Amino acid sequence: MGYNPTSQTPKGLKLLLLSMGALSLLSALHYPLQGILGLSWAGIKSFYLFQPLTYSLIEPAPFGITFFFFFNLLINLYLIWVFGRSLPSFFTLYFGSSVIAALFALGLMALFNIPLFLAGSSTPLYAILIAWMMKNPDAELLFFFSVPFRAKWLILAFLGLNLFFSLIAQDWIHFAAYSSSALFGYLFALLSFGSFSSLSLMRPFERALLRLKKKRSNQPKVYDIRTKEPVLEDERFMDAMLSKISSQGEQSLTPEEKKRMQAISNRKVEKKSPR
Repeated sequence: MGYNPTSQTPKGLKLLLLSMGALSLLSALHYPLQGILGLSWAGIKSFYLFQPLTYSLIEPAPFGITFFFFFNLLINLYLIWVFGRSLPSFFTLYFGSSVIAALFALGLMALFNIPLFLAGSSTPLYAILIAWMMKNPDAELLFFFSVPFRAKWLILAFLGLNLFFSLIAQDWIHFAAYSSSALFGYLFALLSFGSFSSLSLMRPFERALLRLKKKRSNQPKVYDIRTKEPVLEDERFMDAMLSKISSQGEQSLTPEEKKRMQAISNRKVEKKSPR
């Protein structure tokens, strides 16, 4: 499945899952709590400014604690646990996608005066699935626990069907939230992991975005007084060169870059050698 089933769950993820379970049960038992923690334009106007973060921590329970509520809660918690524990910067992905999706949803709520209530971890789950899929493009999942299936097609089919049904139902709030969360997951995986999507049509855009990121991250802060040319500090220069070797091979280095790397290495050896 692209993850180690015996790997330990990070403490932060355990705390998140426990918090989601507890808050979901409390809000199901006490319905007014859903209006406070869930996302709505009325809540934002009442200065519940924490809602773009808290709405993804509770599962909707309009009819209280039912079989469907428990089933939906357990499935979402399980998926977040399975796919989330192998993703670096998981909390940035989870809460970043939650906030971005909330902003899109709130924009539509305010623009068209829609009194809709949005809650559930399904929104950031879209980002998690997309990011995991891009990080593990060749992974396989077991369909109905028995049939091996390429993970990316199963995930894309799941997301596509949910977005399609939202469109058919003209549920623009959920459609905007889910699609913006998926887009966040895509950009997160591209920029954080350097993972490309499965669409070759997107490859030029993705390469251009990664080049722009690399160019901005390598912006130097030191300038040569004589030539006025920017110069990377030794540590940053070595990090940049090692990254270049890792991604493009040693043959990609220019003679000047090799010469400077050697000079830096020699200086480090001299500093460590006893006098």
